Amino acid sequence: MNMNDYRKVTDRIEPSERCREEIFNMSKRRKNHIRLNKKGVAAIVAVAVAACGGTAVFAADKLGAFDKLRNIKERTVTTDDGREFPINKFEHKDYDKIADNAEILSEPVTENTENISISIDSVYCDGRTIILGITGSLTDGNPENYGFINLAPELEINGRIYNYSHSCLSNANGYMVLDEGAQNSFTGSITLILVEDEKLTEPTEIKVHMNDICCAENYFSDRVSIGGMTLTTTITPETSLMNNCNIVKSEDGFTATIYDISPTMMTVNYNYPIEYDLNEEKIEIEESGRIIEIPKYALFAMWYDADGNRLKHLEMTVDMGNNIYAECIEPPSTDTVIVKFCNLQQDDENGMPVVIKEMTVDLSEIKSAE
Repeated sequence: MNMNDYRKVTDRIEPSERCREEIFNMSKRRKNHIRLNKKGVAAIVAVAVAACGGTAVFAADKLGAFDKLRNIKERTVTTDDGREFPINKFEHKDYDKIADNAEILSEPVTENTENISISIDSVYCDGRTIILGITGSLTDGNPENYGFINLAPELEINGRIYNYSHSCLSNANGYMVLDEGAQNSFTGSITLILVEDEKLTEPTEIKVHMNDICCAENYFSDRVSIGGMTLTTTITPETSLMNNCNIVKSEDGFTATIYDISPTMMTVNYNYPIEYDLNEEKIEIEESGRIIEIPKYALFAMWYDADGNRLKHLEMTVDMGNNIYAECIEPPSTDTVIVKFCNLQQDDENGMPVVIKEMTVDLSEIKSAE
């Protein structure tokens, strides 16, 4: 069954009123908690639905922004000239892992202007990475059929402003996209990665200033400004989500370093013998019908899980302090990772960069501790 068929079926399924009431009553019993763990809410829903013989379709809509974003990387937009692009070309996060480890606010933080209503309904925070789940709707009902809302956020924490120009603000132009099949329901996120010595360890107030909210048909279209607003909430970091493993593997002058692993990313670094940079050998390649010379070596590390799947780079870096910057890649699901030091200047018979050195890093001990 494809997704469209699935939706046609589930759209017709409605739990009974008794089931709805039971679900909400069970949630209210936990009202004294400031935030509800997503997995906890899912468990409440499952028990209630099973008890009343219904389905989880109604309750699933209440699980937060991150659940709506699980398939964001699969969604595309088509430009006027017929080209197809990702609905947001800067989106690299794995919302399956984020949603499973996020907290849902028991009371969404909402602000309204004459043009738009925006809420923070979910938060992921491991101390360094903060991801806010955002939902919203346009006051006029979206007659212009906008599909993309740019939030242009500035985040204020402990008196410091993190804005678009700050290198650690990932997805700096926080955004919302129109929900699938909706006319005026938008969902998105804002992400902030703090430098190492600014990580949060206790509940902290955060202000989200959105000074120039803009609407557009899609990411590539002209944007219309509709004003701004500020949302304020308190986030509680779940520092246990981050495993500070600090693994260093060295062989023959090649070094792979894994600083930490969390549900959102694995921070890594690598080094190789300096002789490859000092080597003055050249090779000839053809470019635009011309033969040119380029350096023989340009080494780069590619990371793979034990099943041979390449771990995607998340187009982000983390300031680890002491002038050390780590690359961010998606976290592996296997107990080992493979690091391939590749020469970007030469391809093998499959069109992939030639591998100069390969190393395997064992993660079994830290995986078993998760």
